[in-house]
Amino acid sequence: MLVTQTQAVVITPSAACTLWDFAFPSTQLGLAHSVIHGRYPETGRVVNRTCDKAYFVISGRARIHYELGEFEIREGDAFLFEHGRWHWLEADHLHAVVVHAPPWNAEQHSIVP
Repeated sequence: MLVTQTQAVVITPSAACTLWDFAFPSTQLGLAHSVIHGRYPETGRVVNRTCDKAYFVISGRARIHYELGEFEIREGDAFLFEHGRWHWLEADHLHAVVVHAPPWNAEQHSIVP
């Protein structure tokens, strides 16, 4: 099944982050293109209670502040965020392919202090 960029749903959770969600008709996985420049979230930390998400970095870089440590990612790297674990990012023009399992939705996503 083809989902074109013009069919992707644009989500802008903050001034620093924009996502293009490619809504496949799947209950098993979701796919997005994420662009982050600056801190995301602007304050606090992100927790997804349901889905794991994997980033594959197309370009740019980021420092990930994760419940399990701090990590640097850059072009060609991949990083797995496990559900239920908090994180936040400081990104420099990060473009990443994001795979969610199961698909992401706003109800499972929280910003916490």
